[in-house]
Amino acid sequence: MRLKFNLLAALFIAISILFQSCVATIVSTPKQKVSVITNPSDATVYLDDKKQENTPTKIRVKRTTGGEIKIEKEGYKTHNEILYQAKHNPLSTISLLFLAFPYIVDAETGAAFRLNKKELNVNLIKIPNKIENSQVIFCDEINFKIKAGDKLGNLYIKDKRDEILYFGESLDVDAVNLKQNANDILKDLGFNIAETNGQLFSPSAQARYFIKAEVLKTRYDVIASSQYGSTKFVTECEMNVKWQLVDRNDDVKFEVTTTGLSLKQEKGGTAVFYDAFENSFYEFLYNDDIYTIVEQTGDLINETENFSMIKIAKPKIKVESDKIINNATNSIVTIENNKSHGSGCIISEDGYIVTNYHVVGGSDKVSVKFKSGVSLEGTVVRVNEEYDLALIKVAGSGYTPLPISEDREVNTGSDIYAIGTPADKTLGQTVTKGIISGTRKIADKEFIQTDVSINPGSSGGGLINKQGYLVGIVNAKLVGASVEGIGFAIPSYIIFDQLKIQY
Repeated sequence: MRLKFNLLAALFIAISILFQSCVATIVSTPKQKVSVITNPSDATVYLDDKKQENTPTKIRVKRTTGGEIKIEKEGYKTHNEILYQAKHNPLSTISLLFLAFPYIVDAETGAAFRLNKKELNVNLIKIPNKIENSQVIFCDEINFKIKAGDKLGNLYIKDKRDEILYFGESLDVDAVNLKQNANDILKDLGFNIAETNGQLFSPSAQARYFIKAEVLKTRYDVIASSQYGSTKFVTECEMNVKWQLVDRNDDVKFEVTTTGLSLKQEKGGTAVFYDAFENSFYEFLYNDDIYTIVEQTGDLINETENFSMIKIAKPKIKVESDKIINNATNSIVTIENNKSHGSGCIISEDGYIVTNYHVVGGSDKVSVKFKSGVSLEGTVVRVNEEYDLALIKVAGSGYTPLPISEDREVNTGSDIYAIGTPADKTLGQTVTKGIISGTRKIADKEFIQTDVSINPGSSGGGLINKQGYLVGIVNAKLVGASVEGIGFAIPSYIIFDQLKIQY
């Protein structure tokens, strides 16, 4: 009887010790409760691809393996997170006060650990509304305040910092790709995007509005669940970006600073950076003011019918034939607005100058620099955006004008000269020689095609024949991989028709 009692007592004591020592497994259980709170609240939550029904969602996740969370809602970006073992459960240390075996039990069940998160508060990224019609827009400038060698963030093993991460080493990104991504987003949302490679007009020639971005601050952290082979990685990126919507005159129409946050289930890489940038861009596009400004409200500016006729005296060529082109350089000017520079052609002794609409950039006033180095203020007296033409007037008289060719036929293969200010403002009155390659009709408009060298800043300059007549206004170059020697000019006779000028 005593033996039986002793056996029962021993068994009771053993069970009591085991119960107390396996307290983590018994109290915490092998699964951890995780609350998932979403905004909007009716988003669908998945745990390891299994739909969860509770709202707000409370899920039970295995401590041994963790789990993958996916949150979906139509009209929003899908959000993904991973839960993994991150810290020891303080209750499991009680096991070590008794025996090693109970701790092993806690470890095997996963109760010895806590997951990296016990609550998820997720604000889903809403995809901005689509626009029905818009003016031509283009994201053309992205700058970084952060520079190579600056600290980005840290590599953590669980919650302990192991390594500092630097920009240019741990992460290197390309502004060209960011611009392309931004323009792709705009296009997907229905915005009218200025085309690039292989298109006739450069983005600056087409767009009425431009988007500029400056990445102000970036935090980039990599978190490893362990230092061993079965490690799971999470990379987080958070950035602040200042966005501006500007017009052709570089006047800021809208400005805001937004925050973009992204989390990827991977070890480092650029994907998380691009995603955070995209989320910041979405925050920028949520503003209705942008849609109001950019929304297409009418046709391109073409007030030809309302223009009164401007009569100018027809210039005469007064120099020897071998000096004609040299003399023509006195008739080409550099035009500057707040955003950029281009070229222009003097067409009258009393100071009328013709150029491209995209050169004046919507400005009422521009700076006009002559070959002599003198600069004068020019007033934009009329524009025709549809034909990319503008007329400027400077005060005074005695200028050296170019005679405008009134011929509607051009001689393919004949020599031609382009005079303008390519690339840099210090290169004013640069002369390049080529031939007329042909005429082309694009979007129902006539253009002269030429192989003469054309560069940024040449726009608005003169295409001049060897007799010294202005036969075209340079306005575009075909750009793209392996494309050379394909430039375009507006035929000079169109100046008469579309700016209402008459000899």
